[in-house]
Amino acid sequence: MLYGAGAVGMYAGGFVGGALLTPFGLGIFGAYGGGLIGSFLAIHLMDSYVNL
Repeated sequence: MLYGAGAVGMYAGGFVGGALLTPFGLGIFGAYGGGLIGSFLAIHLMDSYVNL
């Protein structure tokens, strides 16, 4: 379950980060950073919610 949450969080965070920084020419960095932050948050929230 944690791997799935991390994958979905990475996809969503990468999409949002890339969309926010694309007008400034930094889309790839926004996607990478958003993916890292999104996956970390998703795994942390899922772990604290499920209490594995």
